[in-house]
Amino acid sequence: MKALWQTLVVALALAISHSPAATIELPEYNFNLNGSGTTYGIYGTTPAAIFNTSGFDFATGLGSLTINYKPGPAGNYFINAYFDHDVDLAINSSFNEFAGVLGSAPAGVSYQLDDPFTGTIFANATAATNDLDNTNHVPTAAPAPNACCNVSLALGHAFILAVDETAVVTYTVGLTPPGGFALRLTDPDIFDAAGAATPENLYLSSSLRIIPATGPPGIPEPGTFGLSAIAAIAGFMWRGFQKRSTQSF
Repeated sequence: MKALWQTLVVALALAISHSPAATIELPEYNFNLNGSGTTYGIYGTTPAAIFNTSGFDFATGLGSLTINYKPGPAGNYFINAYFDHDVDLAINSSFNEFAGVLGSAPAGVSYQLDDPFTGTIFANATAATNDLDNTNHVPTAAPAPNACCNVSLALGHAFILAVDETAVVTYTVGLTPPGGFALRLTDPDIFDAAGAATPENLYLSSSLRIIPATGPPGIPEPGTFGLSAIAAIAGFMWRGFQKRSTQSF
């Protein structure tokens, strides 16, 4: 019985020590706001006036961030986001990954899944025009010694704004499928002698909404409404006072 318990304890320790939980890092990212030429990302900034990053962890690259884009003039615009995650880098490098596309891209959405070193993804994601090619260039992986590939993800939105409208684009990176259209990065982790693996998946999704320049018609600003109400009440009371004064003579 004692030997059995010792065997179980050793087996449990080995299972824990070989847990497939991944170490996830985000060494590179970039946001392209209509090809403005301003760098937002690892080589630039994410100013609070445009980016809400309170729900995003830049160390792991997990969470949600929101871009509030208000250019002013009416026109056609686009926003691209680029992410280059590393998964279990210390265990198996970043050159054994592959990618997948879940669902169909909605109208106005563009994407690219590619190797950042040998592909065109970074150049396309950061170009002055919206050049993402809607292609998964890394759909399969190869194990060592010919490991391939390093995977990065780019996801963009094209939209039309009226004068002073705001585009609100939210990007989310998570460990579970979000439902709907999404991009997936897979690290097959460690292949055993039989070819079995314990894959780790990341999912990139996004959403877009347009905020009008003004609120619904017919609803005055709060300050204006308050002044108008006070003026109307005062006028009503003054007319009542005049009427009573006339009747008393």
